[in-house]
Amino acid sequence: MLGGPREGDIESGSGPTTHHISTLQHLLRAAHSSDVEQQEQAARQLSSLVETTVFPAVSFGPLVHALTRLIPSEHHGVVCFSSRAVKTLLLDDALRPQAVAAKIPAVLVTALARWKDEPHICRELLGGLQTLLWDRSSAGAVIDAGITPLLVTCLASRNYEVAILALSTLANLLAYSDSLVLANKMVVQQLASCQHSLLDLSKSQDKFTRVYAVAALANGTAHPVIAGKITELGGDESLRIVESQNKANLSLGGTRVAECAETAVLRLNGSKDPAIALRKYRYKFGNKTMMELALDSETHRNRLQVCFVLWVLSIVLLFYPLVFSHRSLPRVPAAP
Repeated sequence: MLGGPREGDIESGSGPTTHHISTLQHLLRAAHSSDVEQQEQAARQLSSLVETTVFPAVSFGPLVHALTRLIPSEHHGVVCFSSRAVKTLLLDDALRPQAVAAKIPAVLVTALARWKDEPHICRELLGGLQTLLWDRSSAGAVIDAGITPLLVTCLASRNYEVAILALSTLANLLAYSDSLVLANKMVVQQLASCQHSLLDLSKSQDKFTRVYAVAALANGTAHPVIAGKITELGGDESLRIVESQNKANLSLGGTRVAECAETAVLRLNGSKDPAIALRKYRYKFGNKTMMELALDSETHRNRLQVCFVLWVLSIVLLFYPLVFSHRSLPRVPAAP
């Protein structure tokens, strides 16, 4: 979605252009059908089409209008595939402003409230909301739609992927604790209420959970009320321990746990350093981000197996000449 033209780019004037436009028009008609099967087929094909086609602004308008009609559906498949299509489209920086104008943030938040107990739908919705909250220009619309209590609820999900997505999305939201939500008392109270959970998650042995939890805490310390709640819960000492335990850890997605913990500790202790005040930790959902690949256990397992096989082959090739070289030497006849 991001970067230069792809195969099938509608704007590129390539061969498949007419075909894609015709396909899009057909799918848009199906999306507006009253038949649920046609709606699901349209949503499924749209979710595949947007992964390989770049849409110009003129085509995005009708497309996003159709998706705003499909996402509120009561049919599981329709919601899942249409949400996936929106999640992918939102990765394009040029399309997000139009998505906000079309009320996509409110549509996604409303759908999350309806389907928060359905992991397959929830993860698609959270992926789109994570990107919207990553972008300051669209974050306000998501916050105003009432996302905060839903994220707090999803943190406790039994589904690992949903919980991680909720955690990274919450970290993005807390990045605006000193700006967009600074004077919003209701949102601030909702965020303050989940700091105990974040402190518990910051001690997790799971690296993704630990990174996003500590990043969320660091972002939250920029607000005096949230910082006070963290201090009240003993967060200062807890984060000092996290910092000392993770100094040697490698970064994850550009974030070091120790740095996040350090930021939180310094802010909790009244640091006036402008560089510390400017630190923000936000995460954009991607087509194949590090987080998404890691959450795909099958892909992760397959890659590990391939790496192991390559390692074994490299060892064999390295020592083969040394082990078997004596066989190629000519035999010296014994002395009479």
